[in-house]
Amino acid sequence: MRDMPEVYFSRIDLRFDSLEALCEGREFRIIEFNGAGSEATHIWDPEMTLKQAYRDQFFHYGESFRIGAQVRAQGRRPIGPWKLLALWQQQKRLMRAYPSND
Repeated sequence: MRDMPEVYFSRIDLRFDSLEALCEGREFRIIEFNGAGSEATHIWDPEMTLKQAYRDQFFHYGESFRIGAQVRAQGRRPIGPWKLLALWQQQKRLMRAYPSND
């Protein structure tokens, strides 16, 4: 993440062969890189209660808003709704171009 200095909040899904290898930085693959808008995958665990899932998800939303407030306090401005909509549409176009996992 040192090479991505402006990523403040994300989730990286990994597959790894062993915890030891992962700790040594070898034998792992990045499966998915998600930003602040994604939910934590553990909330879908069958043993997770609905109350816990909502608690954890709202904690992540709160952290995201706190980070955003700090970034704005440093002088950065939000991109605005129209730019956000354009980026979302671009993402949807890119997702349609990805190969299917079927």
